[in-house]
Amino acid sequence: MFSFDGDFKSKKQINLGGARARVQKSDLLKQAQLERQQRERERLRKKSATTLQAAWRARQCVLRVKEQQRTEWQRDLALLNEFCGLLLRETPQGFVFLFVPYVQGDKETREWFKYALVKLLRQCLAAARIHHGLDDAGTAVSNVVALLQVGLNHDAFVAAFKATQAPGLDTLAVDVTLRMMKHHLYASIREFILCHTIEDRNLPSISAMTQLTLYPLATLASTPSYASALCDFSTQILTIDLLPNRMRIDTLANAFRLPFDALIRFLSVDTRVYNDIAAIESTVNPFAALLGNVLAFGQQRIGMLGSEDLASYVCVLQTLIQHLPNRFFHSMQDAAQSDLDDDDDDDDDYNETKPPIPIDPRLKKYLDILLVPNHLDPILRSLDSILQPVCQFLVSIMIAWPAKKTDLATSLLSRPRIRILDLLWTGIKSSDLWGLLVMKGQSGLVGLDDSRYRGDWAVMTLFVELFTRVLFTMGDDEFFGKGPLSLEDIVLFSNVIKHVTFHLYWQDTTGMLVVPGTLVTLSHLRDLLTRLLQQLFARDSRRRFCPPDHWLIPTDIPFSEAVLKEDSNIRQPCLDVLHSIPFVIPFEVRVGIFREWVRMDRVGNGLDDQWFNPVARVTIRRQYVFKDGYTHLNALGSQLKNRIAITFISEQGLVEAGIDGGGVFKEFLTTLCRQAFDLNYGLFQATTDQLLYPSPHSYATQDTQLKHLEFLGRILGKALYEGILVDVGFANFFLAKWLGRTSYLDDLPSLDPDLYQGLLFLKNYDGDVRELGLTFSVDDTEFGAQKTIELIPNGSTIPVTNTNRIKYIYLMAHWKLNTRIERQCKAFFGGLVDLIDPLWVRMFNQQELQILLSGTPTPISLTSLQAHTTYAGGYTSTHPTILLFWAVLEQFDEGYRRGLLRFVTSCAREPLLGFGELRPGFCIRFAGDEEDRLPTASTCVNLLKLPAYKSLEVMRAKLVYAIDAGAGFELS
Repeated sequence: MFSFDGDFKSKKQINLGGARARVQKSDLLKQAQLERQQRERERLRKKSATTLQAAWRARQCVLRVKEQQRTEWQRDLALLNEFCGLLLRETPQGFVFLFVPYVQGDKETREWFKYALVKLLRQCLAAARIHHGLDDAGTAVSNVVALLQVGLNHDAFVAAFKATQAPGLDTLAVDVTLRMMKHHLYASIREFILCHTIEDRNLPSISAMTQLTLYPLATLASTPSYASALCDFSTQILTIDLLPNRMRIDTLANAFRLPFDALIRFLSVDTRVYNDIAAIESTVNPFAALLGNVLAFGQQRIGMLGSEDLASYVCVLQTLIQHLPNRFFHSMQDAAQSDLDDDDDDDDDYNETKPPIPIDPRLKKYLDILLVPNHLDPILRSLDSILQPVCQFLVSIMIAWPAKKTDLATSLLSRPRIRILDLLWTGIKSSDLWGLLVMKGQSGLVGLDDSRYRGDWAVMTLFVELFTRVLFTMGDDEFFGKGPLSLEDIVLFSNVIKHVTFHLYWQDTTGMLVVPGTLVTLSHLRDLLTRLLQQLFARDSRRRFCPPDHWLIPTDIPFSEAVLKEDSNIRQPCLDVLHSIPFVIPFEVRVGIFREWVRMDRVGNGLDDQWFNPVARVTIRRQYVFKDGYTHLNALGSQLKNRIAITFISEQGLVEAGIDGGGVFKEFLTTLCRQAFDLNYGLFQATTDQLLYPSPHSYATQDTQLKHLEFLGRILGKALYEGILVDVGFANFFLAKWLGRTSYLDDLPSLDPDLYQGLLFLKNYDGDVRELGLTFSVDDTEFGAQKTIELIPNGSTIPVTNTNRIKYIYLMAHWKLNTRIERQCKAFFGGLVDLIDPLWVRMFNQQELQILLSGTPTPISLTSLQAHTTYAGGYTSTHPTILLFWAVLEQFDEGYRRGLLRFVTSCAREPLLGFGELRPGFCIRFAGDEEDRLPTASTCVNLLKLPAYKSLEVMRAKLVYAIDAGAGFELS
């Protein structure tokens, strides 16, 4: 506060400091600069202090919050532990008593009760996870689990609050269960179960929690939410691997409470559940776990299922098998196990090189239930009522589990009461698919992309699979006598599937990998149908039962042109057809394709350009044609395709005149074949029909003889390559090997008809097979010495029984037809392929191949021979001698006609496409007027030198003499 003393004048200011010093301008500026810097430093210092203080305060705040949260967490944990301990110490009934007033309250109070109870049950689940739901002793169910049982068990819940006489207890129980379901009840229980080992199954709370899974299903059984509950149960609980192993024995005894019927009906109808199952994360494939559990629980129920539920059951099994990874069942196969006739394991989808998926042995035990008789029998007994679902199931097993295919097929075919082939055939004929195929099958693929026919396709697939297997061990006598189908039915069926198979090869099916709703890939279906068609065609070839041209496919497709066009889009389908079902194409067309392939090969190798420069000039002694031919030509290998110039040395040691323009080599080749295939040479043996096959004796397996066989393979390859017919007949089973086919029981009559009849007797023997004293061995006698050959390891000690006789029949036929001559055939065909691509001849069957080698066995057509005969030396078609010649041939029987043909051409058969194919052509040349001369022939050029006989009697006598003498050159 200021004071006023009345003096208003200012007082003088006296400065005692003296006069002010003079300051320079620069100093003044410098001073001002320093002051500014000082002020700036002060501001920075204050700002830094503020920043540090703020950071320190923030850090202190964080520490306080952390400490507060830690304190709260510890307090909550203590409360939770106290709560859990309380649950473990007190009885659930005590908690029920606390909730009685709320159950009896008004609507709002009851709603609060439901909320609180659900909250409590959720806390119980949380507590169970924390404490594993176990008490310290592990001898009684913990109250945590017990309270869950009261809250979720409809009957226990109603009983607990029954004394309150409160209305709507059923609805209350349903509401509580629904709310728990919305909070992922089953997922929590799944987590609880999986956090324990299988060895914990005897602990009370584990067993109780497992049993707890059934309560929601019982509570919601009559509600619209039942399907949702079944879905959650299937997805979360039934996909727990080895679920039965996690249950105590007394709990398993109560497994009958599982609504198995409802579950399989749901799983068979609502296919969306499989998407949820696929999303389950588990160390074990969820579909495998579900399949194992369904089988474990279903094996005791299957006998009590009605037809509809049984259909649902097999549908579920088939669907689960379909969802398993490829090759899953390959791990089920024992390393020592092998299928003798598992001939179709080359399915594209199941022959990957990935290692098998490891499977727990305990899960294998459940999966084995699929084929256990007690499980399979009720299913098979229902075939007549639920044919399609059962067939889908069986086909799925055969495809997914190839190691069990033979066992399953044998089991199906060995049930006389079922007569499964009759049942399947009846089902096929009455199906919608069959009517569609009969009406429209010739025009293309029908019914494959329509899921409505998936059951029909399954029936047909199973029928083809089983029928094919039956034919493998069925002899022709049985086939034509009491076969599973009548010949009329076989003709009908083969005609339909012939068109299906053709279109499976011909049409592009890359966008249709699987028949909808099945495991049947189109390649698998095509291969199955192909094998059956090949077998039926082979039967028809041996003994005709189909009408003429039955096997041909009427088509406008120019096969010859299409096959030979390298860039044609239809070339590959044509090749597939020719290599797999060639019999649908006319024989003449296939022969033309074969000849054209040879021509193209000649052009590609430039052989026609080297005509005047033969690859070899060889001198051959008449009496040693095979020996000299082997010595000079064997080393040529594939160069034998080239022109070979042959010069003959007669038996008198003279060089035979003539220039080899191809005819002399033909003479050499046909003569060599006559010598080499002589039985005394030891390389070949003859059947009772005098048809040849490689000798099975050990002599023929020596290195020298094997090289001779390899050379003979090249010689016959040269004959095919040049179109030269050889007068050699081979056994049917041996010709099958030319085509790359393994011989089976039905080929045995062409080798040993007596053994064939004996094996058929064994197959149909009604008594105890042990009485016959057979073992899995065979006694073979060679040059007077006998040795025992075991068909399987220790086979001489293993008796043949009613159970294993089919295996014995197969092994015996296999040894007789294949094993004994395996090395000989390998050598022979090793030479053959040097000249002939195996694919070229595989478009023929055995009979057609024999015709290709030796000409047609049909009666000689004099009309064709006369039309393609040329005349030389003054003869014409109207010359009197020529007219006499043809008149004599008209009088000859077939034997003499063939004799004349052999006399002139060295082959007794007509060329396969008629005499127009004979190269060089048949020619008759004037040989003088002397009637005492005999006719002669130059077989190298197919030339008959015929004197001008004047009478029919002389003509006949001279021709008969020449034919009977069997000579050609220099006969006079």
